[in-house]
Amino acid sequence: MVYFVRHALPGELVEITDVEYQKSFAFAEVAHVVEPHPGRIEPRCPVAVPKGCGGCALQHATDELQLALKSDIVKETFRRFAKYDREILVQRVEPRWHWRTRMQYHVDDEGRVGMRQWRGHDVIPLPPAGCAIAAPSAQPEAQPQGPRSVSAVGRQWQIPQGGFWQVHPQAPEILTSAVMDMLAPQTGEIAWDLYCGVGLFAGPLSDAGCDVYGTDGNKLAITSARRNVPSGHFEAGRIDLVAGRWPDPDVVVCDPPRSGLDRSIVKLLCARKPRAIAYVSCHPASLAGKVGRFEEAGYELVEVLAYDLFPQTPHVECVAHLRLR
Repeated sequence: MVYFVRHALPGELVEITDVEYQKSFAFAEVAHVVEPHPGRIEPRCPVAVPKGCGGCALQHATDELQLALKSDIVKETFRRFAKYDREILVQRVEPRWHWRTRMQYHVDDEGRVGMRQWRGHDVIPLPPAGCAIAAPSAQPEAQPQGPRSVSAVGRQWQIPQGGFWQVHPQAPEILTSAVMDMLAPQTGEIAWDLYCGVGLFAGPLSDAGCDVYGTDGNKLAITSARRNVPSGHFEAGRIDLVAGRWPDPDVVVCDPPRSGLDRSIVKLLCARKPRAIAYVSCHPASLAGKVGRFEEAGYELVEVLAYDLFPQTPHVECVAHLRLR
């Protein structure tokens, strides 16, 4: 049986507790580290421990080890699911602490603000210093209400309350730069921005001279996208149905939820045959699984870039470049 042991590191000898058995695997927590990894350190946050907050699962690893572990995971994921057997190094991104610009807090029965326990419903109260990865603007006492304005990628962005925006302050610049390099858009080309949100990728594509079409299921986001990128064509609705009415694209960028692109959207893109696709995802396994479907339709995976936009957590952001053969 395979055990997924939270707060353990590869190669360590540990004693485990709180074993939760499933059909073919089990979850467990570290009770005691017998033989520690050389890269193990003391977590900065006092609640980033077994039975603690579910947010930061890698605070007990050095930055170098975090990057190495994530690189190994991404590389193995693409090797297994996309037959892409090349080195993929997760790139370090600063800041490593107090970076998260959006948080969701909970309140316990005693009125204390905190985070949900890992694989549980109990609220773990925040330490006196607050959350170690939350930006100052995202601490409980500073949580803004209503729409907000953000400056990034040479533009001012209006974001509705509850609207999606990348949580790491460096993410907009990093991801748009990667997408634009991959797509190499030309003046007069038609560009699709699927799951466009408030228009983060549509803006640079429009600035490059493309005729941009964007869609998202969130109506408030589309309203903001129209304000943020007045030259674009934006419509809210089901992604495949809306995009199905558009002219054939030359280039496409998509940034879907963790579950990835629906089969109907993959089918639509393969039928329309854009020359290049930039696929942004915070779930490497979901992304790698979809790559195979594109390859069956005549696309090749040119490269995968990975960025540590979620320091101290197991998550990683990837951008895949697909090119029509």
